[in-house]
Amino acid sequence: MIEEKTWPHFTLLGQALGHIILANEAINSLTPDVLIDTHGLGFSYFWIKLMAPFTKVVGYTHYPFIQKNMLARV
Repeated sequence: MIEEKTWPHFTLLGQALGHIILANEAINSLTPDVLIDTHGLGFSYFWIKLMAPFTKVVGYTHYPFIQKNMLARV
């Protein structure tokens, strides 16, 4: 739901929708005390707080150091 190949058009909008759907599945399956997002998509934070107000939301995203060989791919 959050991979770019799932949404060939309007990718960012599709990923936002996919992240909200996945968060909704997580909340409906088992309401967590703490939900940790490690994917870097903050689209669902508001939805989680709306649907499960006592759930704490923590976001961790690791961005690597940029090296010359990475710039060649961009």
